[in-house]
Amino acid sequence: MKKIKFILAFSIVPLLSFQSSVKRAESVNLKVMLESGDAKEFKTHPVINLKVTYDDLKVGDFNSEAQYTKKKVKDLNSKESGKGDTWLMKWENAKENVWPERFELMYNKVLEKKANLKCDRNSTENEYTLMVNVTFIEPGFNVGVASKPAAASFEFNLVKTSNPSESLAKLYVNNVPGAQAMGYDFDSDTRVGESFAKGAKMLTAYILKQK
Repeated sequence: MKKIKFILAFSIVPLLSFQSSVKRAESVNLKVMLESGDAKEFKTHPVINLKVTYDDLKVGDFNSEAQYTKKKVKDLNSKESGKGDTWLMKWENAKENVWPERFELMYNKVLEKKANLKCDRNSTENEYTLMVNVTFIEPGFNVGVASKPAAASFEFNLVKTSNPSESLAKLYVNNVPGAQAMGYDFDSDTRVGESFAKGAKMLTAYILKQK
């Protein structure tokens, strides 16, 4: 029995080491980059619309979201009939509601208090819109004894609502990690949601630095 416990403990070490190395790698060069325009423009518009898109999204090791969801649904349905279909509905709801809400809440939490600025994902009436395109998602995992943080890459584009080709500022940030400090992020919706919240926090920090 003692030998079995020793083997299990020994097998966990590489997993934990892998997790630590992932976190160190994600922390390197993790910053918002300005691609074009002027980020000071965010400060000139007190309320903007928010629209989150997933154009050309890649997930994990898959080249497209469609490849990822197809395999995930197939694998889960093979284990339990209908489980994959339920998972897909949950995934789509997270994209449409859960993750954009996490971004919006964090964006407004920081900027409303410090700069009287906010975004509204339920509005299309404001003159300018913040387009957030998500280009990559790593769902990660958490099985208790070992875990891998989620990650997401974002493109931020502040555009004129009536003419989206008119851009005031384009920015991006890659591989934003997502994990709860207490480790209760067993669900991918929660892990990826943390990436969205951190992405919003990083963007707002960048905006606040503009003078």
